[in-house]
Amino acid sequence: MALKLLRGVFFDVGGTLIFPNADRIRSMFLRWSKLAPSVETWVSAIHRASADLDLYVLNGGSFLDKWWDEYFSLVIKHAGSEKALNSEDKSRFLEALLTDHLQKNLWDSIIPEARATVEFFRAHGVRVGVISNSDGRVQQQLENSGLADLFEFIIDSQVVGVEKPDVRIFEMGLGRVELDSQDVLYVGDFICIDHEGATKAGMPAVIIDPLKLRREYQQASMVDSLKDVPIWAESRFSFPR
Repeated sequence: MALKLLRGVFFDVGGTLIFPNADRIRSMFLRWSKLAPSVETWVSAIHRASADLDLYVLNGGSFLDKWWDEYFSLVIKHAGSEKALNSEDKSRFLEALLTDHLQKNLWDSIIPEARATVEFFRAHGVRVGVISNSDGRVQQQLENSGLADLFEFIIDSQVVGVEKPDVRIFEMGLGRVELDSQDVLYVGDFICIDHEGATKAGMPAVIIDPLKLRREYQQASMVDSLKDVPIWAESRFSFPR
């Protein structure tokens, strides 16, 4: 049986191509505590916090209004540092981290395989773009990371006024490349945002789940890392060339 032809791949940015800078988080944490886990521990904590929020929303919860405090409180918890700060210092840390982020995007750690992954699809004649929930800075974020030149378009939710999982933002991307939804793969890291939105728009999707914390949710296709996406796609699709 012939594999379905893949004509496009759209990527999420935060948590997919670029991650929060764990070294900056650790340095900020040390302003209030003499005890701070290693950078590697913070990286793991970031993955665990993302999975927690994802599953929380899938089970009916909502974090969008207070996502910063909710998310980074979970990061602190999974880093094993909850007891290192009292409640007042924790609030100060979260506020200072947000201020730092607003001055310079905290999401500035490029996934090592990001460029190679996108270039793989380009080399096979697949059209690539970005659809990201962001704060109006995703274009600059990708330019700073040296990735912006790879994409035919970059859609930032703050700029267009629609955010995932609203199907309209995926339809905007499809309109940019004039492709049918079933011919375009979406790559993201949140089931509740990326998988749910893309599949409602008629697109296949794959979720990056590095610590295998979401595998109980079997409705979504998952891989361990971004570098696994081309291998996963090759087993399911054919390419234009």
